[in-house]
Amino acid sequence: QKKIQKVEKTESKKDSKLPDDEKRKRSEEKKRTVDPSKSFGFNNGKSIFNIEQLIDELKIMNNDEFVNHVNDSKNDFANWTRFAIILPNIADMIQNVKAKQDMINVLENYFAQS
Repeated sequence: QKKIQKVEKTESKKDSKLPDDEKRKRSEEKKRTVDPSKSFGFNNGKSIFNIEQLIDELKIMNNDEFVNHVNDSKNDFANWTRFAIILPNIADMIQNVKAKQDMINVLENYFAQS
């Protein structure tokens, strides 16, 4: 039984591997940096310029700040990703995510294979 499960896990990892060009694309998306005029500014005065920095900030921000940017009436992070960084595919993935850890998970899972 254990050997079968181990084989299945290995096969699913093989199946989930991305082609090199997709890995390269995702790596570039993660680090795509915007001009300072299009940076995302937080209430504490800090600014970020790419998705990689957004993930880092999500990990350390408190829930009140997250809810200030993501709630039932808006998702500032999805909007910034869509209109400033010009990554609509990623914006679509996070548009309806309303919990901080869920957003971190979605972004990290997308970039995990890059």
